[in-house]
Amino acid sequence: MQHVSLKKLNPQKCSSFTCPQSIRPQPDKHLLICSGCKNAAYCNKKFQQDAWALHKPICKVLRTHNHGLLHPDQSFPPPGHVADLLKKFTCMHGAAFAFASFSCIFMNGGPETFDFRGTVMFFGLKHLESDNPGNAFSVSVAQCIPISQLGEQMPEVKETLQASENNYNAMVALDEAKMEHFAGLVRLVFWTPGCVYMKHTAMRHDPKTPVDLMEHANWLTALQRIVSSGIVGKEEGHAISVGKIVKQGSRWKWAPITDPR
Repeated sequence: MQHVSLKKLNPQKCSSFTCPQSIRPQPDKHLLICSGCKNAAYCNKKFQQDAWALHKPICKVLRTHNHGLLHPDQSFPPPGHVADLLKKFTCMHGAAFAFASFSCIFMNGGPETFDFRGTVMFFGLKHLESDNPGNAFSVSVAQCIPISQLGEQMPEVKETLQASENNYNAMVALDEAKMEHFAGLVRLVFWTPGCVYMKHTAMRHDPKTPVDLMEHANWLTALQRIVSSGIVGKEEGHAISVGKIVKQGSRWKWAPITDPR
């Protein structure tokens, strides 16, 4: 797998929804390239300004990861290894990612106004060249993004969402039937260069229960701190024990933290 800097891409279609030529490649025309992500192009400045509100969150994601890609002389694990590591990592920190998603929703108007079907919770991750599934990645970007904004600029994410649509609808119907105060099913999309993974988490919310937004205000900082610490919770009966992933022989296993410091 070869990682190519986004600066080397050559967009051939105008990225503005107001441009009549946006669906047609224009290989012979000199387009204005977004100076931030280098992955969007426009026929003129007007079309660029028209598209900025939609392009801004995607630009942030791509711009962040453009600085985190590997140089040609650096080694990188094969794609299958990264995908397997990503699944284990997101599973181990599932509670932290779910809480961060709920916090982001509350800080953006709450579940009453959140479009669960048309919006995803997007996490941009950076691989830290570690094989430890407890701290193999760091969180660079995390935010709620409408699916329509992912579109052409991140087709691999769009394809993953489309492929899981039937499964998503079935899970929504099941959760609505069995869960009290079911608010919606949140799609969590995890992306790192060359790899996409998605999970679902059901959100409960009783409108009669007040929400203290101060508890959710610093959700991104809290998530980054938890993930970087490598601390992983493990359910034992009705309690959760805190520990870390350590290597025992050739395998990574969960071990309780014995030192309270």
